[in-house]
Amino acid sequence: MNFHTDVLKISLPLIFLFGCELLHANPYSDCAQLASELNKNTPIIMDKSTTTKSVSCIEKNSHLALVFVHEIALAKRYINIDGLQSMKPTVLKMWCTQYKRREFIDYVDVIMDYFDGKGVFLTEIKLTGLDCKQFD
Repeated sequence: MNFHTDVLKISLPLIFLFGCELLHANPYSDCAQLASELNKNTPIIMDKSTTTKSVSCIEKNSHLALVFVHEIALAKRYINIDGLQSMKPTVLKMWCTQYKRREFIDYVDVIMDYFDGKGVFLTEIKLTGLDCKQFD
């Protein structure tokens, strides 16, 4: 699966548009505005079985997070959870090795939640600024 590249193509231009300077002034409001703009494009068909259903901005553990909710149109028993988790290093590298993306993720975590076609939670991939330290 290579659909996170497509999510980045949609979300990152908006991140550049809003700019991380805004996050310094009013982080929650700006994160919520970004999520609202991204939701204008949902649902986003990522591949033959995966759809981005929504994007939200939440406060989790005293830190802001931009949350992407993905639905995989298969029953849980047919989904390789380890395969989903194995995408984390590739997606993390995309977020951490480009200046503007890195600046964003230093202020706002990125969470990708996965559900099966019946709404059963499958897994979560969380990316943080601390995760990016390996690329310094």
